Amino acid sequence: MNAIVFLWKRSRFTLIGAVISSIASGTASVALVSVLQRMIGHAPAPTRSSGILFAALCLVILLSRVSSQLLLTYLAQRATARLVLQLCRQIVSTPLRKLEDIGKPRLQAALSDDVGNLINGLVTIPGVVTHATVVLLCTAYMVWLSPLMAGVVLLLLAAGAAFVQAAMRGNLRFAALAWADRDLLFAHFRSLLEGIKELKLHYGRRTAFLHDVIPAATRSYEQNSLKSTAIFSVGAGAGQIFIYVTMALAVFALPQWVGVEMRVATGFMIFLLYLMVPLEYLTYAVPIVARGNLALSQLHSLNLAPSESNERRPAVDACSWDGGYVLKLSGVTHKYFREGGDGQFNLGPIDLSIRHGELVFLIGGNGSGKTTLAKVITGLYVPDAGEVRLGNMVVTENNRSLYREQFSAVFQDFYLFDGLFGLERSEIERTAYQYLSMLQLDRHVTIVGGRFSSLNLSFGLRKRLALLVSYLENRPIYVFDEWACDQDPVFKHVFYRELLPDLNQCGKTIIVISHDDQYYDSGARFVRLENGTISEDALGLVQERLGVKGRCWHSNDGNGR
Repeated sequence: MNAIVFLWKRSRFTLIGAVISSIASGTASVALVSVLQRMIGHAPAPTRSSGILFAALCLVILLSRVSSQLLLTYLAQRATARLVLQLCRQIVSTPLRKLEDIGKPRLQAALSDDVGNLINGLVTIPGVVTHATVVLLCTAYMVWLSPLMAGVVLLLLAAGAAFVQAAMRGNLRFAALAWADRDLLFAHFRSLLEGIKELKLHYGRRTAFLHDVIPAATRSYEQNSLKSTAIFSVGAGAGQIFIYVTMALAVFALPQWVGVEMRVATGFMIFLLYLMVPLEYLTYAVPIVARGNLALSQLHSLNLAPSESNERRPAVDACSWDGGYVLKLSGVTHKYFREGGDGQFNLGPIDLSIRHGELVFLIGGNGSGKTTLAKVITGLYVPDAGEVRLGNMVVTENNRSLYREQFSAVFQDFYLFDGLFGLERSEIERTAYQYLSMLQLDRHVTIVGGRFSSLNLSFGLRKRLALLVSYLENRPIYVFDEWACDQDPVFKHVFYRELLPDLNQCGKTIIVISHDDQYYDSGARFVRLENGTISEDALGLVQERLGVKGRCWHSNDGNGR
């Protein structure tokens, strides 16, 4: 069972202790019933020794059950907490392209529902172990009372168990379909929240989404969940009926058929009555554990990358780049299927060299591959072929994380955390207030304890705040993906005429994706992309639009110009 293996790998000694306690609890429970059965059959009144034995068994049951529950619950909670942390680390370590293929809804479901189902399955294991022990020992005791009668009883119980097991398989099949519907619902909910403006502005789209798309997914989820529950209920109910029928046969028919004494028949009835609670518990608990196993399988099916080591890697010496290339891409290609399934996009082959301290504009039409190239440059996308160099270092899987540490980027779909995580707060906060004033954010946001007082800002203001965080990171290379497109004309002018030159004078290498051709006269280099490849007419394009001289990358001529 995957859940048991999962716990075994986390802490085998705690698991062994919990299982031993569970077995002790079940054993003591069966012994207690045996004592009661002998007292009923042989003695008119309990003796002192039987009373002491009864009290001792009650104490053993109490202590062993409590210890078993505490140990396994502690183990399950601890293992689950480690699993969540491991999942978070694996998500960070997994290539961005693969995460995009998996999709945010599936990842969100993994961190919420899948982990929740796994927790429910793990914390149910203590009761399963205890009650399974009771069932096994009661069965052994009935075999000792009468092997023939026990054989008939076990045959009936086995038939009931087989029926219940078949029902549980159907339950899990529809549960898996319901989980797929749940993932689809998560995707629709995300569309609802992120596309609320578009829904409000378009009656037809809003009506179709609210009356067709979401209801269809909801009905499918409801139907599969209902089928799963119905099959489970039928199986559980049939299992109880099998127990009742077995009890009736053991009392009224089997003693005459197999020729046993009434004392033996009474013992069977007492143990079958005692078995009702464990068997009913197992009927309901085993599917919960099975769902936990299914959740664990779902988590494993994500096939995330192993988590990276927390060991701090040494920084690359930026001083060695002076007068030389910071970045050099040789024959780099990257391909993926476009969103919406309208064919495969091919980037490259790209040959590009960027010197230390250069300001480079990536220009081109929408869909030409500018953002994809920026993600390849920053190490977020792994090239399918070709070579990327940082100075004299060839970028490989072993140093890709270190390579990414040299970049600070603000992409169009940026995410803004509510604090300055990972930065030295004492010095950073003093510098941050200067940037708040420079970016005209000091009237909207303050920094308290390394956290922003509010993120309830317009998109343009949040983008300025992202720029502030990027400044504070103080990385050698900066990438800005259409940063100014959401700014007002005044601040757009500030970005191109003041902020970029200031960064450039500090020796930073800057790559800017931009459509703002009125600012192409900044003396930057221009790299133009068309359909995923670099076009060599960027200089002519700039001169044609502005009538100024600019610098353009042509073929790989060794000068990077």
